[in-house]
Formats: sequence, structure tokens, C-alpha cells
Amino acid sequence: MKDIAVIVGNGFSIDLCSNFFPNINTSRPIDRNYIIEQQPPLMARAAFPQVFQAWEKFKATSDDQFEFFRSVKSKKLVELEVEARHLLAMCYSDISLRLNIRAQWRWTRFFQSIAHRLRTAISFNYDRVLEGTFTHLGIQYSQNEIVNNCILLLKPHGSCNMDCNPSAIAGLIARYPLNNWLSANDYEQCLVPTQRLMQPRLEAFCILPHEQNLYKRFQWQDSIWNAMESNLSPIRHCILIGHSYGAADQPEIDEIVSKLASGTVLHLCNPNPPPSYARLDAIAGAKGLQVKRHEYEPTHI
Repeated sequence: MKDIAVIVGNGFSIDLCSNFFPNINTSRPIDRNYIIEQQPPLMARAAFPQVFQAWEKFKATSDDQFEFFRSVKSKKLVELEVEARHLLAMCYSDISLRLNIRAQWRWTRFFQSIAHRLRTAISFNYDRVLEGTFTHLGIQYSQNEIVNNCILLLKPHGSCNMDCNPSAIAGLIARYPLNNWLSANDYEQCLVPTQRLMQPRLEAFCILPHEQNLYKRFQWQDSIWNAMESNLSPIRHCILIGHSYGAADQPEIDEIVSKLASGTVLHLCNPNPPPSYARLDAIAGAKGLQVKRHEYEPTHI
């Protein structure tokens, strides 16, 4: 029976890196340097000059890069905000290409053990670590689309491998530094193939850290959210992995939890559980859910 749903946050990718790739930090995207595949090739700092200029000023008072992106949103400067989305798309594309899933990783073993019961996966991450885990295990999934005989993988905050369909916009060329400032357009989406991940995007679909979901009612999400209750009705175990349950994400996670059937077990997997989990405990309790906390993967479900 397909009775398991998973929700993953940045802690999922952090766990892979801390165990196998200590030189990669998924919480510090601005530190990374990589080559954009265009003619001529371009390094990240040259591709996104406004972001790096703003970061140089911000880091005089704080070294928290996710907080920096919160400040980018607060400035309400369209070009800076759009450039920041592109930086996130390219940085996490580079990370995704470098993170090879390891068979001995705790979460690889866990997903292998539940693959026959997995129905739905929701990733709040820009990277493709969860997708890589599924591919490593031969688990068939469909990103942002309900397809028969495939696990639904919803990425509500966007993903590094998303772009608008080129046929939706005539005459524009994807290139960095940007000269087309496309943002939050409800176009038909396309998924960028792996071999093109380091090429520029026409529009980057990445919610900034601490930003609420701009895309929830876009055509590539709306139908999935509308079908969420029926999709979750068979679920008996919902597993939240490495998610901070921050304020910007709470409305979506609360909505998911509210659609789970009474008696479902909500597993909160986090070695450093945030205080905000108390709020989630209360919501789950009012819904009649059973809450179990784990440092890492659940051992018996």
C-alpha cells in the first residue's frame, strides 16, 4: 500500500554533505564559485554583479547568507531580486552535479526500505539531492506533475532545474549578466536536462530564503494543491526530514498536515529540532495525528 509521504528541507542535503562532502555547504550559496556555460564562459561573480556587490555590504554586519536573501527581498529592487533567483538556480545546479548519492548514506538506505510504500514527496530544496536519491534507487517520480505509476515530487519553492518554456517567450536569449528581468511569470514550465544545468536560464524559479511561495497558484502547482487532500488521504505516515519549519514555510506545511487523516503518524526527523516544532505538535494534536520525534530516520514504520 502506498501510504507514506515525505517532506524534506535543507537539513536533508546538509546531512549528505556533512557525512560525505564536507567542502560543500548548502546554506552558503554565495561562497561557491563555478563556471557558467555560455560563450564566453563566465564565473559566478561576473555573472551576478549586483548580488555580490550587495553581499559585500551586508556581510560587514552579518555572515548569515540566508538572512542576506531576506534583506534582498526587503529592498524591493527588482533587478537585484531577479539576479538573486538566478544565482540560486545556478549555485544549486552546480551543487547538484557534485553531490553523488552514496549507497551507505542513512537516507539512501531508508528510502530503499520504504520505496514500495512511498506515494508523495515534497521538497522545499532548490537542489536535486532527493531526486538523485530516487534515481540512485530506481524509484520513478514525476516533478510537479501527477503521473500514473510515478511518485509525485512537488517542489513548491522552485528548483534549480526549472525554466520557462522557450516557446512561451519569443526573441529572448538566456545570458548572464542579465539584461532581461523576468520574474514570477505564470508560463508553462520546462525541466532543464542534467547536461544543460550550468547554462543560463530565461527565468529562474527559486523562492528566496525566508520568502513565502510566489508560485502556489501558478499552473504548475495549482492543480497539485487542489488535489492535495485526495492525494494524501491514503497516507498513514508523513515524514518531515531536516526541515526548520520557518515562518515563511509554515502555511504550506500546515496545509499539508491539515489534510492528513486522523490517526496518521507525523514523524519529525531533525537532530536539532527548532522551537517552532511545538506549534506543529499543537496543530497535529488538534487534527488527531500522532507525533513522533526522531534524531534521524525512523526505524519502525
